[in-house]
Amino acid sequence: MKSQGFQVTILEARDRIGGRIYTDKTLGFPVDLGASWIHGIQNNPIGKLAHDFNIAIKQTNYYHIDLYTNNQNKIQDSELEQAESLYEKIIARAKSWSENQEQDVSVYQAVNRFFKPDNLSPRQAKLVNWLLTSEILIETGADLDQLSIWELDEDEAFGGEDYLFPNGYEQIIQNLAQGLEIKLQHPVTEIQYNNQQVTVKTPQGNFQGSAVLITVLWYEDFFQY
Repeated sequence: MKSQGFQVTILEARDRIGGRIYTDKTLGFPVDLGASWIHGIQNNPIGKLAHDFNIAIKQTNYYHIDLYTNNQNKIQDSELEQAESLYEKIIARAKSWSENQEQDVSVYQAVNRFFKPDNLSPRQAKLVNWLLTSEILIETGADLDQLSIWELDEDEAFGGEDYLFPNGYEQIIQNLAQGLEIKLQHPVTEIQYNNQQVTVKTPQGNFQGSAVLITVLWYEDFFQY
């Protein structure tokens, strides 16, 4: 908006900018606790910003990971592959079943018709539940009971490989914030408006303007079976 000639003041309730983008450095190196990847580099606006700001990024294989139990024992690839096969069958059956229904239901309702943890070993059940969380809940940012089974996997994604920010995702925010008037620890308590102006009230004082843009960070605890 500032680039279009508007005078802009940003009121941030927290003591930092970035919202879900948060790079923690308390361990002596950057760890992204919110947004982490550029998922698909082709035509991705975040990738363009990284290029424009000359921010280092590194290609990564999102699925090349090691999983461990609570006892710090590595889960073997064959065991994970077995869980992945079971997960894919559950999703396929849930989708197939939903196609014959007269009305949409949640992913939770559809999946629970075919995911029976009591029929699996405790390890298998946990792995399938982890896959449901990592493949659906984290990818979409919503609980399974809030997602449509009819619309599952109907989204589109950017092409290309995934990339990480070795020095933290916060670099994007820091560069975007340059030259902006940002007031931290200014939680908004009330907004009043009429045909002439908008008044935004905070514990630190009131602000007037011709318009207000509201952004809200919303989240719930991850869904647990």
